[in-house]
Amino acid sequence: MAKVGRNDPCPCGSGKKYKKCHGQTNVIEFPSKRLEEELDQYFLQFQDFMYEEYPHVFPRSKPTTEEKEVEQFIRLLYKGLFEVQKGGATIFQQFLDKREGTILRSLTARTLRSWEQTKASIFKMINIDENGLIEVEDLLFGGTYKVDRKRIPLKEEDFNVAPYYTGILLNWGSFYKFAPMAVPIEVTQYKKIRETLENSFKVQSSYSTLSLYFHNTFLEHLPQWIFKEEEEINDSSEKEVLTILETTMESSLTNHDSYRQLIDMWVKYYQDKAPVIRKPAVFSAALEYFYKDSSHFNIAKEVSQKHIAEKYGVSTNSISKRYSEFEYFYSENKSLFQ
Repeated sequence: MAKVGRNDPCPCGSGKKYKKCHGQTNVIEFPSKRLEEELDQYFLQFQDFMYEEYPHVFPRSKPTTEEKEVEQFIRLLYKGLFEVQKGGATIFQQFLDKREGTILRSLTARTLRSWEQTKASIFKMINIDENGLIEVEDLLFGGTYKVDRKRIPLKEEDFNVAPYYTGILLNWGSFYKFAPMAVPIEVTQYKKIRETLENSFKVQSSYSTLSLYFHNTFLEHLPQWIFKEEEEINDSSEKEVLTILETTMESSLTNHDSYRQLIDMWVKYYQDKAPVIRKPAVFSAALEYFYKDSSHFNIAKEVSQKHIAEKYGVSTNSISKRYSEFEYFYSENKSLFQ
């Protein structure tokens, strides 16, 4: 091991010169545990910052199932880390810019900055090492990582049954963590999802690689991993969604002037988000519920989510998920639809 110079940065990561830090004792304490604790604290502070500064990105309703809770948390983290806000920065970049002066240890600061470069991806388990960490391979961006097994919700006997994961992997110093957790899936289901992903990639033109396509459309693919009972994906378009909507919703509403705003929103949403449409009726039902329930269209109409779900033959959970997406998208682009 090379000798540390007196004026070199101390290997402990404090940011101080070696002579003014552990050089005085000649004993270097590599702070892996302390670093882990600090990252845990900053991760919680980041969530608090999101809630204080961007409360509108949080779901309007509490999740009704554990699966829905997982989905909401992953969606929230994705938006905070990757979606650029007004001003040209993500919520996480804004958080770091405000906290950077208070982060004393350079190793902690560098590790937090590395979170900006991470990507949502697909991983495969390779091995469990002697320390109990799970080694995974990134199947889209490449590389292997040692991962905290606590964030993988599987019993050890199920690791080989469901060896594929999706999620957001963050650097935690001497290992990595899925944040908030990995979404595992078994081999047969993974093959179906992978085939669907590759077919969707072939018909789009916005992204040059499968890895970038998956990362940037991650929230559209996430439900396939969490809600494994979802129906088969088909090649639907925005027009099919509108056809179902217009033939199902009352004609007195489709003839209303504000209905044009709803259509404009849907077309813009479809173009920007490129959603993978598994069942067009889900989007149609969510559009009707959004049109009647929100305050954006001046429609005085009592509405029941359960009634609309039965009307379109879909679940209330599916409507709720898409409603939240429409609400956020409309709020961010409101000026375009008026």
